[in-house]
Amino acid sequence: MKLFFKFLSFVPRFFIFTSFTLLIYACANPHMPEGGPKDTIPPKLVESYPPNGSILFKDNKIVFTFDKKIEVQDIYNQLVVTPRLKRPKNKPPYTYKIKRHGRSLYIKLNSPLEDSTTYTFNLRGGVRDITEGNIAENPFVAFSTTDYIDTMYVAGRVYYLMTNQPAANTLVSLYRTDNDTLDIFNSPPDYFTRTDEKGNFEISHVKQDKYRIFASHNEKDILTTDPHTEAYGFLKDTLNLIEPLKDIVIPILKVDVSDFELQTKRAEGQYFEISFNKAVVDYTLTLLRKPRRFREMPILYSNLVENGQTIRVYNTLNLLDEDIVAAKLTAIDTVGNRINDTIDINFRESSISKEALKTSFKPPFGTKIDPRFVGTLSSNKPIKNVITDSIFFLLDSLPIIKINEEDLSFSQHRDTVTINKQLNLEMIASILQTEDKDNTDASFGFYMAKGAFITVDKDSSEAIDHKYTFKNPRELGVIKGQVTTNAPGFIIQLLDKNYKVVDEIRNKKYYQFSEVHPGSYQVRVLVLKDKDAEWSLGNIKKLEEPGPVIFYPSEVTVRANWEIENIDFEF
Repeated sequence: MKLFFKFLSFVPRFFIFTSFTLLIYACANPHMPEGGPKDTIPPKLVESYPPNGSILFKDNKIVFTFDKKIEVQDIYNQLVVTPRLKRPKNKPPYTYKIKRHGRSLYIKLNSPLEDSTTYTFNLRGGVRDITEGNIAENPFVAFSTTDYIDTMYVAGRVYYLMTNQPAANTLVSLYRTDNDTLDIFNSPPDYFTRTDEKGNFEISHVKQDKYRIFASHNEKDILTTDPHTEAYGFLKDTLNLIEPLKDIVIPILKVDVSDFELQTKRAEGQYFEISFNKAVVDYTLTLLRKPRRFREMPILYSNLVENGQTIRVYNTLNLLDEDIVAAKLTAIDTVGNRINDTIDINFRESSISKEALKTSFKPPFGTKIDPRFVGTLSSNKPIKNVITDSIFFLLDSLPIIKINEEDLSFSQHRDTVTINKQLNLEMIASILQTEDKDNTDASFGFYMAKGAFITVDKDSSEAIDHKYTFKNPRELGVIKGQVTTNAPGFIIQLLDKNYKVVDEIRNKKYYQFSEVHPGSYQVRVLVLKDKDAEWSLGNIKKLEEPGPVIFYPSEVTVRANWEIENIDFEF
């Protein structure tokens, strides 16, 4: 020891000070030991109160105990209780706390349980461990307030009807049929659950009874559905639950079945407008009698504006402020609801300017077109006059190809005009040969001079100068197949990767999609009630299911200059 202190006497003081300082710093900054695998094991339910399968339970608390410390997440959305708990005024149906050193979830009920009822409490993804956030797997308990457990269940899947994709996190609801006025629009269900990522569901421990079943994609913490914005579906037939039911399939889609109402009818600025609470898909508006100063019954010009919710009437009759004309109105919404009314139409002098003209033309500049050219001019106002001499095709030194009146067709209310012109096939073949030789695309011009179309407000359309090229058959493919069915009518649709309709064919049992661009497609069939009918969206208020939609089971990949056969359907 003496030698040690003697040694220290020879060590420079600054060295001792520095070493001592480093020692203190090291002690003050400890490092977590490295190594050890990340905890990926989810919390495990080791005990519940009451135990799963209990009978004659009357308490007002439910307890879930796990093998590690937990925390809850979004429990009022995640915890599914069936049948639903009664909700007292100004209180949630239950409150919760974490106790027992952070391992137990206590749920206190704010209203008593019903007699003779089997309850299920499913925490789903509402519990996770406090360290790594691993979600507890299926923490679930079932018990009864009587001396037996209900064993009935309903299982199946939910999918989006128009895309054939699974409907994940979708509410599936059961309603007893003893009150037919209750449904997903106006009241919470008796039993419910949510689908998994694949659209599958199971509602277990259901009491034997008769039920109606619904599904709706609703991510909010409510058990009803908004028909204006949310996709939903139903089965028209009652489920008689005297034995478990599985393989229940529910398609969903957005259909607004709210009541169709005429809201206002009045002069607005330079126009007379008739407004509804939802979109109009079809209407007629005709004068009931001829005004005195007209020799023949004049046309009453009108069209849909404001996203299809307003019929705008134009003063082409030059009515004065004191003039009133009566017209008969029939309007129809998306699900076939109809409004019939007699409308007194009048206009008033106004300093408000008329709405500016807005038009669009398809196909857009640079599109590859077919030998039968189909162009569409859409306007926000009805078109009254057309100067066909101002519309034509032109290719370099070739003669002008004129558009004639027989090449034009107007929509019912004249706010869309379609140009349908068969072009010379020999000319197109010559153009394609030139393209092959020069390895370039020869442009083909479509011209429309300013003022070619005049609206009922005397607006003139703008000039259009679009260049197109022709589709080369060697760059395209073909899809063909056969439909075997006894259905009175059907529509075969070719869809792109975003489920947009590329082409469709109606009522042809041997069908062919020609000149298809290379890519991946879906093919689906809409089944019709009648040969010439439109496909039905259905109507939940009338218990009418939507028309069947059948998808070809796999994606169809098209290659250039390739023909794909046997894309067949049988139903």
